[in-house]
Amino acid sequence: MRLLCLMLCLCGSVLAIPVRAATPFPTTEFTLENGLHVVLVEQHRVPAVAHMLLIRAGSAEDPSGKSGLAHYLEHLLFKGTEKMSEAYYNQQVAALGGEHNAFTNQDVTAYYVLVARENLPKVMALESERFLHWNPKPDVYTSERDVIIEERRLRTDNQPPALLSEAMNAAMYRNHPYHTPIIGWLHEMQGLQPDDAKHFFATYYQPKNATLLLVGDVTPEDARTLAEEHYGAWENTRAVPERRWRTEPPRRVSETLRMAHASVQQSLWRRYYEAPSFVEGKTEQAIPLMLLADMLGAEGTGLLYKALVATGKATVIDVGYYPYSLGPENFSVSMTPGPDGVDGLTTAYEKALKQILSGKGLSDAALARAKTQLVSETVFARDGLEGQAFILAQLVILGMEPEDFVTLPQKINAVTLEQVKEAASSVLNDATAVTGYLLPDPTAPKGTAQPISIKEGSLVH
Repeated sequence: MRLLCLMLCLCGSVLAIPVRAATPFPTTEFTLENGLHVVLVEQHRVPAVAHMLLIRAGSAEDPSGKSGLAHYLEHLLFKGTEKMSEAYYNQQVAALGGEHNAFTNQDVTAYYVLVARENLPKVMALESERFLHWNPKPDVYTSERDVIIEERRLRTDNQPPALLSEAMNAAMYRNHPYHTPIIGWLHEMQGLQPDDAKHFFATYYQPKNATLLLVGDVTPEDARTLAEEHYGAWENTRAVPERRWRTEPPRRVSETLRMAHASVQQSLWRRYYEAPSFVEGKTEQAIPLMLLADMLGAEGTGLLYKALVATGKATVIDVGYYPYSLGPENFSVSMTPGPDGVDGLTTAYEKALKQILSGKGLSDAALARAKTQLVSETVFARDGLEGQAFILAQLVILGMEPEDFVTLPQKINAVTLEQVKEAASSVLNDATAVTGYLLPDPTAPKGTAQPISIKEGSLVH
């Protein structure tokens, strides 16, 4: 993350980097001698704090043949130390009135606790114990591997839309590590061993590869004191491998995947386009693409909604684009087909998209509506401490500034219609897209099919 102010050497073992951005809440950064980066975002409206420890290793760091390892280790981090059992940890957080969980994505593994301000020291003592002295009992490795396999069964194998997305994602990313599902491929998950988790922990769970994010009712002085007291003894044990992710070759073909499943009652049509993120690719297109997603898919007013749903060619539409990742992203369009089925919807969609890209409907009025919606969502996200913490964590992961959280509305309002049109023409290329059809299985026994959802998720808990 860029440094916005001169660095000041303070007494003790902390290098403080105060950052006073033009935000509703001041931000302070400092780095402990062991390399742990601490970011404090003060928010004194409520006497509560979000404590988030971010490890810069997600599923993209899974070794070849050991997919799901980062997520497996996330689960194991809750399984105790020699001094603290899992049950004790859970009981203590509950007794403090706190909420805790963790998630893994492609870029990071994050652990968070929400707690009242006065209980932050106790929470930091609990968190530092498990990160500095992680040591689960031997039998836990097998049982927790069974847990993540069951999680995959429930969230992916028993969810046809998730299976389709997994296959489409693998087709979209042939070379980049985003090719692999966060949860892992089942046959590789079944082979994960205790030594795999121990090696991953020793390699990536080091203070110089972590960021402690504190959001809430804490002063910089208290943050420094607590971080040094509880995390100052955390040692670095080895060099952290440099991220050298393989890049994608240029896409030159379109692909269509068809999947029939016994539990599908209503067909699903989905298309992925390769898109930039805030960090990779044509990053200046990220905010215009966020606006474009609303301009196309918003219920009642979206251009694709009016062309396809309002005319009965589709019954539901969802246009998705989420640029908060270190690697490339997907711009996705998902629909449930009308009476003409997936093939008829493909024809109608491509005709409608061609008209939109030619300029029909991409107007200043449509852009103004999208700006109002996106700015409102951005402002409302500031209200809740948990929502703030998650958004700020994403910015920290990307190497962006916490102040970007507040300046996003200005950046949204500065986008021009020409920028949206340029981003649309650059990204929405059907000749290189990946399309997925999820279909009912005509051979399945009657009564086995279930309705499906077209929404997608990206975090694995």
